Amino acid sequence: MKLLPHILIASALLFSACAKPQADQVLDSLAEIETAMRLNVNDPDKLFLALDDCIEKYKDVWANSDKQNLEKDRDKLSQEYDIRAERIRKLTQSIVNLDLEIQDRLIDDPDRLRAYENRVSRIGFRP
Repeated sequence: MKLLPHILIASALLFSACAKPQADQVLDSLAEIETAMRLNVNDPDKLFLALDDCIEKYKDVWANSDKQNLEKDRDKLSQEYDIRAERIRKLTQSIVNLDLEIQDRLIDDPDRLRAYENRVSRIGFRP
């Protein structure tokens, strides 16, 4: 029985060592948001559901990212994001373009536009 705590501790350390870097998790969240927007640009109801799923899935990643931004070594953090800068730029550009297209499509439906803006405001939201 004395081995069990050691096995659990070793397993936890191994799991944390295998976890994706924070920058990759943030990048994954951007990629998933971009995909949700691109695939559902013509269907607001599906878009809202897809964005809700992304927000729920990544809210802890975004909160952890904010925490790391305050606590982690700035140079190391900057290096992590610099390595991924081009992909982040492309995803961000695509998200901005999709956002403008979605807003244009919803301009004549104020309730849906507000619902969309509400979801967008929660992307990266930190409680």
